[in-house]
Amino acid sequence: MKKILLLFALLLLPGCIWPWGGSKDELELVPKSANSVIILRPSAIFNDSDISSFYSQANITDEVGRVEATTGIDETKINRMVLFMKFESTKPSRSSYGGFIVRGAIDKNKILESMKLNNIIANMSYGNQPVYEVSAKQAPQNKSYFYFFDSNTLVGGTREAVQDSIDASSGKTESVKSRQKLSQTYDALDKNSLLIFLLDIPPQLKSDISQSAGNLSNSKAFSRVDCVGLSLAKEGRNININLQAAAEDAPSANDASNAIGDGLSTLKGLAPSGSVFETIINKMNVGAKGDKVTASLTITFDELKSLRDELYPPPPTQSSTDYHLIQQAQTASYKLANYADIVGAQGYPKKITVQLSIPEGTGNITVGTPHGGIGKYIVLSVNTSSGVKELFATTTANVAGDLSNISKPGTYTIMISAEDSCTQVDPLQQCVYIETANESNSTRTEMPAD
Repeated sequence: MKKILLLFALLLLPGCIWPWGGSKDELELVPKSANSVIILRPSAIFNDSDISSFYSQANITDEVGRVEATTGIDETKINRMVLFMKFESTKPSRSSYGGFIVRGAIDKNKILESMKLNNIIANMSYGNQPVYEVSAKQAPQNKSYFYFFDSNTLVGGTREAVQDSIDASSGKTESVKSRQKLSQTYDALDKNSLLIFLLDIPPQLKSDISQSAGNLSNSKAFSRVDCVGLSLAKEGRNININLQAAAEDAPSANDASNAIGDGLSTLKGLAPSGSVFETIINKMNVGAKGDKVTASLTITFDELKSLRDELYPPPPTQSSTDYHLIQQAQTASYKLANYADIVGAQGYPKKITVQLSIPEGTGNITVGTPHGGIGKYIVLSVNTSSGVKELFATTTANVAGDLSNISKPGTYTIMISAEDSCTQVDPLQQCVYIETANESNSTRTEMPAD
């Protein structure tokens, strides 16, 4: 989840209404050069209680806060995000082409100021339009480009992708909607879905699919599919999954439908009788009509939770008490790491205090390196029934600290400070220093035993 949210932090920045009369579909801003598109609705995902029940709310809140502090973006207020890229082959390529378009409540000045914390920003222009070149301070060779269409819409990505998007918006070049089968597939999906994936399959990618299928004749049918689309929509407490594909012709569509059916039959044979997995597979509907292939599935959140517990049960050797203890301790380590990154991104003299809940059984808490130096780790040692378990959380900032006076369960006030000179460890280095706040300024509440 954390990697996913970090990726969003690099790709986010939102929009809503097009300035030149009327509302423009996001795909009209995606250049035709892209053949793969992912559309997300972050605000709907983050603010949905059913979806958030699958994750630790404390972790999500910490992640959202960290992203806002380092990028100026509140992910819960991003209406739509479109990722677009060029995906022509499964084989590695040295060239890269991709970008994003985001719509929602954004503050241009806040975003640019936040990005300056870890990046170097240069002003450029393209067709008399202001474009920002952003290069990471730690890796200046890695560059990305940003253009604000208006106060609600931003495009970012590689230089060529951003320039093509600007041209598509002005009509100078065609948008991805001019890809006829992709546009038709998009129209067949629910545009209010939480997630939509679209792929217009080029000849080289078809060839790669055919070669990877080998002698599996059914799998070769997928190499005769021109375009595929997938959507995940929420209706009440149901998730509706819809697959739409356009094949080269009717026989190809029929073969692809049969290949999907055969795959489902194989999975059903592997599923334990009476399992939730088997029940869900039996609910899948697959068919073909003309050159179109369709597949659909409706699954409830209760079924999703049952499937999760069936596929990922707690380790059999781990007691329920140990399991929850480890989860609480891991949450504490992630929280320290997230706030350390927030402070580190803002730099000296930024300083904050946070409340940290330490569960029963927590032993040593190490910050930086195992020997107390400057590093990128926060480690909590937890005493379980099967022995000591160490839980790691990594940081992007250099961290150091002393939490040795935390000796029993409770809620502690932790001071996290950006140090221009890490005098406690190495005065020649910058660091984020983590320590318990002064006793007179701290609050501690004893936690009841489990």
